[in-house]
Amino acid sequence: MAEREPGVSTSKLVGFGALYFAQGIPLGIAAEYLPVALRQSHASYSLIAAVSWLQLPWALKVLWARAGDLPSVRAKARRLVLLLQLGLAAIVATYAAAPLASSRALWFTLTALAALFAATQDVLVDGLAVRSLGKEERGLGNVAQVGAYRLGMVFGGAGLLVLGAKLGERWAIVALAASIAVGSAGVVLIGEPRIGPDATPADTEAKGARRRSLADEIRLTGRTLASMLHRDVRAVLAVAFFYKLGLHTASTLLKPVLVDGGWSKERIGTLAVTVGTLAGVAGSMAGGLLHKKAGDRGGLTIAAVLQALACAPLFFVPGSTNETARVTVALAVEHAASGLGTTVLFAALMGATNPRHASLQYTVLSTANALSLAVAGALGAAIADVSSPRWSFALGAVLSLGSLALVPAFTGAARALHEGRELPP
Repeated sequence: MAEREPGVSTSKLVGFGALYFAQGIPLGIAAEYLPVALRQSHASYSLIAAVSWLQLPWALKVLWARAGDLPSVRAKARRLVLLLQLGLAAIVATYAAAPLASSRALWFTLTALAALFAATQDVLVDGLAVRSLGKEERGLGNVAQVGAYRLGMVFGGAGLLVLGAKLGERWAIVALAASIAVGSAGVVLIGEPRIGPDATPADTEAKGARRRSLADEIRLTGRTLASMLHRDVRAVLAVAFFYKLGLHTASTLLKPVLVDGGWSKERIGTLAVTVGTLAGVAGSMAGGLLHKKAGDRGGLTIAAVLQALACAPLFFVPGSTNETARVTVALAVEHAASGLGTTVLFAALMGATNPRHASLQYTVLSTANALSLAVAGALGAAIADVSSPRWSFALGAVLSLGSLALVPAFTGAARALHEGRELPP
């Protein structure tokens, strides 16, 4: 049995995994369950894609992310995460009040509200991760982040499909809410964040913050955001947005296509749980290893090629939904490539983040990635509605390869951003 890497805290990794798992559950409901259920009620591809805009808080969280860097907030970040997670559990439990078939408005409202709580929690958890995970822990930390998040998505989406068919939609939702509540234990396991060598002493930082007015904070936030568009560092932001755009364009249509092929919710859910979970987690672990061995540039290059190749099996799914083996391979390849690519991307982005501005800066980067998900969903759906999903799959491959053009400039830009050359004091 392999020995644990020196300096790596298992309890910390498990704690962050539990928190990221909880964040993935509501997104799984929105991205995995709702498309299937809505398509079964004859909703158009465009309406299904519009559901992704209920995740707008993930794109807007940059507006309040600066709060996570304030000393007063950082001092009680773990308590705030606990409150947000318990609130998220309550919101998910409320789905059980009425079935989707007769209460679309309620479900859409809860989906947007859950996104708000999860996105706000994410601001604080990401800040804790940047400040808590040492260099020797970062690779494994990103595996815990991406792997657990994907597990949460699968459990929230495919798990609801399967458990809903066996236990009923209401009891399945209660089980999801209970899982989020149990995951709150993660705030205890992660412990207090470490103080990095370049961190400002807490008392000095707090005094500086007290001297700043609200207008000063707004100006500081604006200057920090503007600095990320500086020519020396904007390649990092470009990679955050464009790197997953291609695979998102293709993968958003996979489950609706299966519904068109006559697949039941339970059958789709079972396939996603058994194959999707294993492939996604395996891909995430492979991504952590790839980044550790190849670094940012090598990892991003290899992962981009693999994401493009993963779009190829999807091209044949629309005409062969009755061939379970072919569909299984396509879904497994897509989930594995997505898990690998996301882990490599997030490891690279976390390494590029400046600890002094961790909550705001990393939120900007993760928000760019979340915004690309919504854009990709709308793009893929629009093409599918006017032509065929196959063209969306083909475009996904082209866009994935196109992201390679951004990789050469990333390394230098990431170093400049991490060192804070263009950041305000």
